[in-house]
Amino acid sequence: MKRIVAILLAIILALGLAPSAASAQSGRTDDTPFAERYPQAIEIWESIERVEQTQMSKRSVDLREAAKAAYAIVEASDTTAPGTLEWHGEAFFWRTVDGAACGYNPGFRARVRKSATGMNAIMAEEPVETVRGSVAGAKDVAVFQPYIGIDTSFTEQYANEGRSIASALGGTCTVYTKAQATIDSIAHALESCAVVIFDSHGDTDYYNGDDCVSRANTSYLCLQSGVGITEADQADVIGTFGRYSHAYYGGSYGRMQYYMVDGTAIANHMTRKAPDSLLWMAICLGMATDGLNRPMRANGVQTVYGYSQSVSFTGDYAYEESFFYALKEGATVASAISMMKREQGKWDPAYKNYSQTTAVRNYVAFPIVVSDEDAYPGHGKVDALQSVKGRGRIVETDFMAGDVNGDGRVGVTDASLLLRYLVKLETLTRDQLLRADVNADCAIDATDASEILRRIVRLTDRFEADP
Repeated sequence: MKRIVAILLAIILALGLAPSAASAQSGRTDDTPFAERYPQAIEIWESIERVEQTQMSKRSVDLREAAKAAYAIVEASDTTAPGTLEWHGEAFFWRTVDGAACGYNPGFRARVRKSATGMNAIMAEEPVETVRGSVAGAKDVAVFQPYIGIDTSFTEQYANEGRSIASALGGTCTVYTKAQATIDSIAHALESCAVVIFDSHGDTDYYNGDDCVSRANTSYLCLQSGVGITEADQADVIGTFGRYSHAYYGGSYGRMQYYMVDGTAIANHMTRKAPDSLLWMAICLGMATDGLNRPMRANGVQTVYGYSQSVSFTGDYAYEESFFYALKEGATVASAISMMKREQGKWDPAYKNYSQTTAVRNYVAFPIVVSDEDAYPGHGKVDALQSVKGRGRIVETDFMAGDVNGDGRVGVTDASLLLRYLVKLETLTRDQLLRADVNADCAIDATDASEILRRIVRLTDRFEADP
């Protein structure tokens, strides 16, 4: 009998005859907690988690077997809408009869289990009010940390960085933690802030061993709160590699929840363009596809930074410190990326002992930038060295590329000082090295000295590092 009811409900949903979430569920709206809107999604995930906990008691867990066990639960459940259950490699996705898009990714769940404590999570926080004010001369910063204080891998580093950036800009920093980090608060931040930072987990809609990229349709940002995620966000989309959703529920682990949203879902909640801002995505797989960066760029974000694969926390933190140091000094994105790679390495610093070939073979994360001057490399081409050309800046200072000695102009003395450094007759400070890298090619060498001399004799009128 339950199966017949489920089939009839699925037919109603498919024909578009179902009432809206608000009218169908006693006046509930998209701001109602996800669990109250979609109890069947919660129910099936509770069953999956119980099976996972049993498997976790074993000495080792076979991810393929875990996925098959979870699939069997979903397949047999009356909560599963018929015809919606399908594999994406070793991950699978489905829709519940009450309308929730759901997905199970064994690789992602294995990653979060390694670092999560999940026992002391406090979910009583209310979302920060999303008042939409003026953005003229945007100077504010927003940091999103859905899992800070819950997942032990996340630290205060990004909150502190956000405050430091805001101080350099002369603005304020808002840190959204746990349930405060909603899809609507992200949309508001993007349309009003100069810099937005995603400090969270990330994923794609595909998994096959260590491969999360080759048949992925989109990339996701993970949130702890499903407040604001609409039925439209969860609607089926036909992509290059099959059916997927711009937002879905990825289950729970202990007290942690995983709501996945891509760039289209976020952009759909924006009411105006972003103010030529910078989005730093400290998440895994954010640039594995263009599913996050493309909609954000189309909605006014000037520069988007992210990773091709799953990035280590230590590697990302190292990159962040170098990059934002340079930006706060007044450097362009190109110069900041050049300094970051020169100091920390051209792929995840946690694996800096790897060769480039070994890094690619082992799915090590490469940093990727998309901007007006930097096109997305293309699906399947992100594990590569990128020459960043972005001229965007976040602060206007008297920073001058080529002014190695800091006297406010570019002259022969600067070229001489750089040449003396190259032959180890001089030492240069970190700031001097930043200004010396005039071609922003991740190295300080004779080419930079040559470019300075060319500038002096007017054979060129600009450096690659210039805004």
